[in-house]
Amino acid sequence: MEKSLTLEQRIENAQALHGQKANCAQSVAGAFADCVDIPFETLMRAAEGFGLGMGGTQGVCGTLSAAVLLAGLTHSAGRADGSTKAATYALTAQMVESFLKQNGTYVCSELKGLDIGTPRHPCPDCIRDGCVLAARYAFGMTDEADAVEASVQKNA
Repeated sequence: MEKSLTLEQRIENAQALHGQKANCAQSVAGAFADCVDIPFETLMRAAEGFGLGMGGTQGVCGTLSAAVLLAGLTHSAGRADGSTKAATYALTAQMVESFLKQNGTYVCSELKGLDIGTPRHPCPDCIRDGCVLAARYAFGMTDEADAVEASVQKNA
C-alpha cells in the first residue's frame, strides 16, 4: 500500500472528489485508489452504483459500501473456492457494526434526515467515516483512524 498520504489527506481527497461530482462511494474508493492494484477509473466504475444508498435507492450508505469494497479487495484471495469468505464476512460485519454504532444507522435516507427534515449525519461526515473505516479495516491504519475519531469526538 502507498503510505505517502496520511488519512487526513485521503479524507481531503475524498471530499474533493465529492466536490467534483463523484458520488459518496466513488469519493471513498477513489481516495484509496493508490492502495489497491486497480486503475483509478476501474475503481470509480466499480463504486459508482453504490452511490446515494445503492443506485439512488437511499439504502445502505455508499461510503460504507465503498469501505467494504476496499476491504474485499485487500482481504479476499479472489478465488471461487471460498477460502477467504468467512474472514471477509467477519471483517465486513465489524465495519457495519462500527458504522452503526457511530451513526445510529447505515441507511442513506436516515443519515440524510429525509424523515425528519434535517440531516442526522451529512454526506461529508459519512465520507470521513467511510475513509476511517477503510483505513482501519482494509489497510490497517489503526493509529491514524483512532486519531481522526478522537478529533471528531473532541470537536463534537
